[in-house]
Amino acid sequence: MGDMRDTQPMKDLSGDACDVSSFRNGLLAWYDTNRRDLPWRATRDPYSVWVSEVMLQQTQVSRVVDYWPRFLERFPTVAALAQAAPDDVLGLWSGLGYYRRARLLHEAAREVVDSCGGTVPSSAAELRELPGMGEYTAAAVASIAFGEPVPVIDANVARVLARVLAIEGDVTRGDGRRALREDAARLLDRDRPGDYNQAVMELGALVCTPASPHCEPCPVAAHCRAVSIGDPTAFPKAAAAPRTVALFETAAVIVSGGRVLLERGSGRGWWEGLWTLPRVPLEEGDDPEAAVREVLAARHSVALQSPDGPLDGPLEERYSVTNHRVTMLVYTLAHGGRDSAARGADDSSRWFTSQELAEIGVPAPDRRVIERVLRSRLESPGASTRPGRRRR
Repeated sequence: MGDMRDTQPMKDLSGDACDVSSFRNGLLAWYDTNRRDLPWRATRDPYSVWVSEVMLQQTQVSRVVDYWPRFLERFPTVAALAQAAPDDVLGLWSGLGYYRRARLLHEAAREVVDSCGGTVPSSAAELRELPGMGEYTAAAVASIAFGEPVPVIDANVARVLARVLAIEGDVTRGDGRRALREDAARLLDRDRPGDYNQAVMELGALVCTPASPHCEPCPVAAHCRAVSIGDPTAFPKAAAAPRTVALFETAAVIVSGGRVLLERGSGRGWWEGLWTLPRVPLEEGDDPEAAVREVLAARHSVALQSPDGPLDGPLEERYSVTNHRVTMLVYTLAHGGRDSAARGADDSSRWFTSQELAEIGVPAPDRRVIERVLRSRLESPGASTRPGRRRR
C-alpha cells in the first residue's frame, strides 16, 4: 500500500507543486527498463550488498564489477571475512584504492560476528553503529537488502534532486543539505525503497550527468524545475574545490635474488596495513638520494658499498590521493648481502617474490614501480636502471 502522501503535491523550495506519485512511478518505470545489469543487483543478501556499496565509494563501477565477485568468492560470508587475515583482505583489495575502506569493512565484519551473532543488522540506525558505516552506506544496505524506507544521498542523488526542486543553495552543507535530506525523504517510494534509491542514483549516473544532462529522455523532466527554468547545469551550486596540494617523496626498490623488500604501512597514513616500498616524504631543499640512503641505513641496516653507490635512478612515479598530487622519486638497489641484513628487527619488513607480491596489498603506485624495475632487470639484466641524476 502506498504512502498517504503519494497523492499529495509536494512543494519544492520555490513554491511550485510536484506530483510525487507521478514522479516516483515515472522514475521506477524507467529504472525497470534501463538499469544497468550489475552483478550486485541480482542479490538482496545484506553482506553482499554491503561489500558492493563500500567498494563503490569513490571508485568507478567498471572496476567494482571486476573486484566484487572475486572478493565474495574468497570471503562468501561475513563470518569468512571476519576470520580472514588482514593481509588477505588488503591483498584482494589491492588496486581499488582508499584502503581504509577495506580495513574498516574487515573491522565491522568482526563486530558483526562478535556482537551481532554473525547477522548483519537490518536497520540503518543499527548499521551506523558498525565501524566505518556512514549515513550513505547504512541507508543503502538497509533499503536495498531489508526494504527499510530510508533515503540514500550520494553525489548523484544530490544533483538530481537539486535540479528537480531547483535548490539554489549548497546541498553539501548547512540549510541546503538539510533541505535536500527532507525532500529526499518525502520523495522516497516506501513500497520499493531499495529500487527507488538505486533508480535516482542510476538517473544521476546515466542521464542527469554533471556537465551535459540528457533532459529529453529523462523520465522526470516534466517534474524538473531546472528544466522549466532552462538551465539545469546551474543546479546544484558547485562547492568550492579543495586546494590541490603538491607533495614529494623518495622511495627505494631493493632487489635481492628476484625478491623485493617491502615494509609495513609506511607513508603519510594512506597505506596503513599495506606493504609498501621504503619511502620518506621530502621537504623543499631535501636531497632525495640522501634521504633514501638514510632510510636504508636507519630502517633496514643496508650497508652501501661506498658513499656514492650503488643506487640507480631515480625513476619518477606520479599519483594522486584525494586532492594531493604526489611525485615519487624512486632509486633502485641490487642488494647482494644476506636478506636478514635488510630485515626489520620487529618483522615490519619482509622480502617478497613476484608470486607473493601478487597476493598481498601493495599501493598501486608502488606496484607499478616494482613491475617497471623487475621488467627492466629481466629485459636487460646487465644494464643499469640509472636514467640520470636529478635534484630538487
